[in-house]
Amino acid sequence: MVEIMILTSLIIPQSIVNDESCGRIHTFYCDQSDAERLEKEVIAARPDGWDVVIDDGSHVPAHNIISFEVLWKHVRPGGVYVVEDIETSYYPKSTVYGYNFEAGISAAPPLNALSRFRQYVDVINRGYKGPSGHTFSLFEGDDTI
Repeated sequence: MVEIMILTSLIIPQSIVNDESCGRIHTFYCDQSDAERLEKEVIAARPDGWDVVIDDGSHVPAHNIISFEVLWKHVRPGGVYVVEDIETSYYPKSTVYGYNFEAGISAAPPLNALSRFRQYVDVINRGYKGPSGHTFSLFEGDDTI
């Protein structure tokens, strides 16, 4: 059975995103910049993990990184993690849903989520770095990326 989790900062009518007849789509409205709250509320709600995670949250690049690094280790093998609206990593100065942030194309993580995602590619390919590459890590649980 496929379990889908949607993380959002938007207030969306439950009938739009929850399929109550199958009970497999779960929507969480929370502050994705709070790693502890993600652990306590989102992960606790489905300790067996998720097959699909859709991050349609605040769209603040730093929040995308926090959410991914907390939630990824709870995506089941073969599962998918989707981050929506990543173009905000290119915004030099912006406000989205009441959050002020600075990013930009050359900004380093956590200001630019895409810069961090490129680092995940290094994690995926760490075995090619030789013996020292096997210890290259960005967060606990990244060995399953």
